[in-house]
Amino acid sequence: MRKVLKIILAVVIVAAAVSTVRYCSNPYNTQTVTYYEYQKSIQGEGFILRNETVISNDVPGVFEPFVNEGERVSRDARVGTVMSGEPDEKLVSELGQVRQRIEDIEKSATIADVYQSDAIRISNAVSNDVKDLRAAVQNGDLAAATEMKREIGYLKDRSVQIENNEQTDQLLEELYLRRYEIEDAIGSVQNEIYAPISGVYSSIVDGLEQYGSNKALAELTPEQVESFGDILETYQQDAKDVCKISDNFAWYLVADITEEEAADVKVGSTVTVTVLSADSAEVTGTVYSLGEAQDGKRVMVVRSDLFVEGISSLRRVDYEVVLQKHTGLKIPSAALRIEDGHKGVYILIDKQKSFRYVNDDPFRSEDDEYYIVDRKYIPSGAPTDYVPLKEYDKVLLKPEEVR
Repeated sequence: MRKVLKIILAVVIVAAAVSTVRYCSNPYNTQTVTYYEYQKSIQGEGFILRNETVISNDVPGVFEPFVNEGERVSRDARVGTVMSGEPDEKLVSELGQVRQRIEDIEKSATIADVYQSDAIRISNAVSNDVKDLRAAVQNGDLAAATEMKREIGYLKDRSVQIENNEQTDQLLEELYLRRYEIEDAIGSVQNEIYAPISGVYSSIVDGLEQYGSNKALAELTPEQVESFGDILETYQQDAKDVCKISDNFAWYLVADITEEEAADVKVGSTVTVTVLSADSAEVTGTVYSLGEAQDGKRVMVVRSDLFVEGISSLRRVDYEVVLQKHTGLKIPSAALRIEDGHKGVYILIDKQKSFRYVNDDPFRSEDDEYYIVDRKYIPSGAPTDYVPLKEYDKVLLKPEEVR
């Protein structure tokens, strides 16, 4: 009997001690402030469209391009020629090389002449172009970087040519003569092809070009977007369609989304776009349009004018569009109070409550369980020794209990 009483007494003492410790340490209902990231996004498969102009030619023959795939061209620039008949492939290849060499020499002379063919001025121009090249690389504008590298090459070529102008003139004369010889040997009718707009050159026409205009984008239906995959797999490029020029200023992500997903999409709102097929680069964009519902789906079109490496050659892509993203300190909704017209929370410090301000427009969760407030927020007029709300502070859920 005495042994049983000792056991009961020991249990009572332990329970009392635990209760006392808990009461003394924190008798009030609190929650620890934590850093929090909230994100609402849509993921899936979509398509990249641009405003694209297909260049057609009614004269049958072989198209010989003068520019490389993905190269930027200016309006009215010569992009290639169509040669009728069946020319010798080796001669066609040599003709392209000769034409490129002539163009390089003439451009180097033209660019350098702006600097009055003066060696010092050309050297300064090269230095400036090198700075622009570095800036373009840092900004991720590889197209501009490529153009800078080529211009530097022109200037350096011209610098060498200044020393012996007679050799350059003789070389050009020989190249022109060889070009005429090859063209006569081919013996074909040539039809020069020029770019109607400035943009990016491509020899690939895949059937989606008709959907990239502003009008077509706004009228896209879920059924049309669903057919894009089949079009890409089955489309046969017409022999008359020799190439296309794509507007390189803006591109559009087009995707079918559910009506539930569309509920959070607002036309004109700024979003973050990640094209997972293009090195997962994150860029900002704008919701361009949101189509009418059809069989529970709607077409979302997001526009961006920011450069993404490799995107000019992509059509079908995996994507993520971040509609909302909020970061800051997470506090329970039940803790929010208003004192003297300002929002804030009470925290517990040494069993005393102290008011901490929060920004007037904190993000509230959909279930109304918590807010995300700015970090290190200090309101105007706060005393110089004011300490803002921070991580690991203990927020009082019922500050009225603390006297």
